[in-house]
Amino acid sequence: MPAGPSEPPPGAKRARIPAVAAIIGVVGGIVVAIGTNVALAFIPVVMIASEGLTDPVEVEARVKEMVMTLPFVAGSVLLLGLGLVGGPMLAAFFSKTSFKEGLGFRGAHPATFVLGPIGILTLGPLSDLLVRAMSALFPDATFGALESIEQLTQAYSFWVLFPFIALVPGFTEEIFFRGLVQRSLGNVGRKAIIVSAITFSFFHLDPHHVAGVLPLGFYLAWLAARTGSLWVAVVTHAVNNGVALMASQLALDAIDPEETLPWWAAPVGLALCALCVWGIHHVTRDRERHEGPVSAPDGHRKILLP
Repeated sequence: MPAGPSEPPPGAKRARIPAVAAIIGVVGGIVVAIGTNVALAFIPVVMIASEGLTDPVEVEARVKEMVMTLPFVAGSVLLLGLGLVGGPMLAAFFSKTSFKEGLGFRGAHPATFVLGPIGILTLGPLSDLLVRAMSALFPDATFGALESIEQLTQAYSFWVLFPFIALVPGFTEEIFFRGLVQRSLGNVGRKAIIVSAITFSFFHLDPHHVAGVLPLGFYLAWLAARTGSLWVAVVTHAVNNGVALMASQLALDAIDPEETLPWWAAPVGLALCALCVWGIHHVTRDRERHEGPVSAPDGHRKILLP
């Protein structure tokens, strides 16, 4: 009996994760990420109980001290990454989707690996402006995430923090939001880009942080759509976080904490970003190569769209 229209023939793999499998992957990844971090949070609770602290102020201070240590931060980042990577892997496996093709692990024009990171760095002034606007308009609408990150950068060296601030988030967040969420929605459509960008931004939870991440989320989503490559988004994301980490540490003694970027830095950055976007658009004019054909050979198998 021939295979139904929704099922690939024997020896074939889909090139896109179906919607139902993608939803299962998203829910599964979030459950694992939250569950493991909740379990990790019990460590400070047990330690505080063993120390016999009862005063609420002392308990709060002790909790903040523990969660800002490198072992706790590294454990939290790695456990979160387990969910962000595990969800897409399970969705690809159970839906018989090619892991490589379904999540976008393909090459791209070399220039995109240079222009992509430069473009996202030029959005830094805009992100900073949005964070400052949120801080002025809604000063209490924050969990203090950005302040916690700043404290962390003051406590440890660049090379100690780089894997957990740049490399791991750059890979795990991109495979989840650009690899699973965006590509399961078609990757290149307006809906796919908007959903990918907004869910990525709100994933950061803290309203002030969300505002700063939003333009970066749209840029990464467009970049993944235009190049058709998850690797370009991963490299761009990791470079952005790494440069932000380095700039934060270099600025500790060189810049007055009260000093901020002038407002005109944002439009200048946007103009430079537009040049990078034009360059990426120019080198990816071969749309079929970067979006991928409807079907393609895979040894003796075919990779099929659902």
